[in-house]
Amino acid sequence: TGEKRRVHCRLHKEVPAQGGLGGGSADAATALHAANRLAGFPVSEEELIIWGAELGSDVGFFLARGTAMCTGRGEFIEPLPPLPDCTVYLVKPDDGLSTPSVFKALGLKPDESLPGPEPQELLRQFQSDVSTASFVNDLEAPAYQVMPRLEQLRDTLRSYGFAAVMMSGSGSTIFCIGAPRADARDTWQQELKAEYDVTVFERAFCSRPADEKLWYGEWPMRGGSGGYHRMAGRLK
Repeated sequence: TGEKRRVHCRLHKEVPAQGGLGGGSADAATALHAANRLAGFPVSEEELIIWGAELGSDVGFFLARGTAMCTGRGEFIEPLPPLPDCTVYLVKPDDGLSTPSVFKALGLKPDESLPGPEPQELLRQFQSDVSTASFVNDLEAPAYQVMPRLEQLRDTLRSYGFAAVMMSGSGSTIFCIGAPRADARDTWQQELKAEYDVTVFERAFCSRPADEKLWYGEWPMRGGSGGYHRMAGRLK
């Protein structure tokens, strides 16, 4: 923009690092938005998304309008209807995974593509019925090569009867959609923590409101507890 300003930032991280949850990208996107806002919005959201792609492939998503399909390196963003309202458990091992190490294990060449179903079809299935939808993450297999115990964790979580269990991004977080079996609801977290060094977060899908002040501000916490939490990502 040609403007030169000094900005002091203090970052309070809530999203675990090396978890495959986009925490670093969300931080970068929020910093870009904040700098643009402090300068009086001299740059459009479309321009910020282009700039964000230079910082990281996922940054543009966090500058978009909530649920979206990202292609290219993440800079091409297609807005989509909100995801179904359902509970999501995030199971984060104490050990993280380095994204470069996972992509190295994937071994994909620059001109090589991966086979599999069309993302649009997977999304249609998910929006129609979570319990019968297919889930694909091409980074799961290489992540399990780097951290074999992560695959054991996924299999253990699947045994509890969630609608879907899969690794998030490049790991190491495993997400579980829906609720566990009725006979495991009161015990599964205790059993899991007795076998694995993990932290469990209960969250839900959300979509960014049209008013950006709500998205980059504070929302009442789910459940009416009277507390507040900051919004800057895919989950609340």
